[in-house]
Amino acid sequence: MKIARIPHYMRRAQELGPRKALEVITHRVQTSYFEQYARYQADQKKASHTWCSISVKAKNPNFSVFLESLTQRSFVIISDIYKEELEDTKALMRQADAFAHNCFDILGSREQCLISIPWHSDFRLRYQHPDADYLFDKRMFYKDVIIQSGLTDRLTKDIKVPWELSRFQHLFVMGAAYQRGNDSLYARSFVQHVSDFLEENPFLLGPNWVCPMDVGIRALNWVWAFHFFKTSDDIAPEFWERFVCSLYDHMHYLEHNWEVFGVTSNHYLSDLIGYFYVTWFFQDLKGVNKKHEWCYKELLKEFEKQVFEEGTDYEGSTKYHCLVTEIFYHFYVLSQESGFIFPKEALEKLQRMFSFIDWATVDGVGLVKIGDDDSGKILHYSITPSLLASMKTQRTTQDHIFKKFGLSIHKSEDWHVTLRHHSYTKEQPSGHFHNDIGSVTVAYKGIPVIVDPGSYVYTPSSVWRNIFRSAQVHNSFFIQDVEPVMFSEASLFVLDIPEKSMTDSMWKVRHHLYSIAASRSVHVDEAQGSVVIEDSWEETPTQGCMSIWNFTLAPEIEPLLDDKQCKLMYRNKTLLIMKSEDLKFEVVSGWFAPAYGTKIPCKRLVATCPLNSQTVTIKISKP
Repeated sequence: MKIARIPHYMRRAQELGPRKALEVITHRVQTSYFEQYARYQADQKKASHTWCSISVKAKNPNFSVFLESLTQRSFVIISDIYKEELEDTKALMRQADAFAHNCFDILGSREQCLISIPWHSDFRLRYQHPDADYLFDKRMFYKDVIIQSGLTDRLTKDIKVPWELSRFQHLFVMGAAYQRGNDSLYARSFVQHVSDFLEENPFLLGPNWVCPMDVGIRALNWVWAFHFFKTSDDIAPEFWERFVCSLYDHMHYLEHNWEVFGVTSNHYLSDLIGYFYVTWFFQDLKGVNKKHEWCYKELLKEFEKQVFEEGTDYEGSTKYHCLVTEIFYHFYVLSQESGFIFPKEALEKLQRMFSFIDWATVDGVGLVKIGDDDSGKILHYSITPSLLASMKTQRTTQDHIFKKFGLSIHKSEDWHVTLRHHSYTKEQPSGHFHNDIGSVTVAYKGIPVIVDPGSYVYTPSSVWRNIFRSAQVHNSFFIQDVEPVMFSEASLFVLDIPEKSMTDSMWKVRHHLYSIAASRSVHVDEAQGSVVIEDSWEETPTQGCMSIWNFTLAPEIEPLLDDKQCKLMYRNKTLLIMKSEDLKFEVVSGWFAPAYGTKIPCKRLVATCPLNSQTVTIKISKP
């Protein structure tokens, strides 16, 4: 410890309190010891566990006996989860065949059929820019792998691509297909994919051991795969022994790499849910039941901490809310498998999490994007309409405000409208928030019209990262060339948002993110078929400042300007009309990211005028 850092550590300890400070210190000491020992073992190619080292914890040291015990164990939820989605046997087999033949669509790559699985490359970048550096060093100790951010608008290699492949979420599809028809193709492909991964990704070496979150998700998917393929006659005991030993490596890794530095997030939850599955898998080993019980209690603690009572995730993103909801759904079902009591109040909160997804979903289209979106999920199908329908509570009104999340939603047969509020405390992670306070989204008749732009990419380009989370592309008004919360190229996952408990009424936002107060109110009139937006700066600042309004349109919407009116066309028909007596809009080019790694051209409506305290009215109505 450097002497100069002592005041920092003392201040940090005072902020955390004695108990938490002790936990952090203990964790760091354990992690440091593991790293030093593991580095030596990895260099000697001796880091992986063997059955000989694991068997001392087994009731019977014979692996065949242990495997038989695993095979006999029931896994009740396997017959229930995604039951409706798997009823389309043709679609299931078609997707399973594609995966079995190494055909993947990864984070915007579109479907690519590969000779071998590129575990260590951004193969998407390779096809786009063959001259680019797209490889990651598979021989490097996992702690030495550095994730560098691209500093221009040309994308650099994205470590999320090999990470996504290494999650093995495709095994669920192949396994479900195998259960339907016992086609040995899927069993052989399962063995081939896992064996190839183990050959190319020795324990603790290379990019696919860098992120504990991905290790946890991989472990979970491997547990599922085991229960799909465990009775296959096409799989040799020798493979299962290697598979089981690697799963034990996953458990050992997670125990020494918890993502708990700073404020915990979906990463720690992913670590925990993977560990919950793998400790359930190894429950016959001595001492593992205690670990499983600890994980159950830790997940309950994080559920209380990371999910507000209203049923929203505290990371400020609708897509990450879906990921966290899926994690806690798995926690709920596996708790029942394990014989743990899932508290009634926790189940009710989980149902509220599903209800928030329902509120934030444009029926027939999908979730409204608020904040970051990296297309993350746990299993291949994520949260499906049938799963949502089985868990959510019924809506009894057309309007709801989620004050902790900071979102007002109107949902009816005709309209879906959202308004983003300023709501944040320092106990929340800020990395997935955007500069979107006051932003609106509008869908009409199930057709998205005014949309959140999405996220596109993270580390491959700090330029694109900051454009997609900037005020200039969100649907609000702002001071020209000034972001309400400034970005840093060195901190792509931090946004220094001022704290504010939400006191706004349902359809009014007022914030002080600039030196002056800004307010926006929204009124949805079902009878008149209109949405009226009223904006104002409550003071006039130094002369010369310009105020900008932006509305990003869905790619399918074509704007036609006519004086102070704009027709919003959908498939050559006027869907809505947008009017303002106070602003003159122009059409400019923009981008919309439907998922991570993909951006689609779209149009934006932009208006500029001198900043003053005059109220500006914008009306969006049916023709």
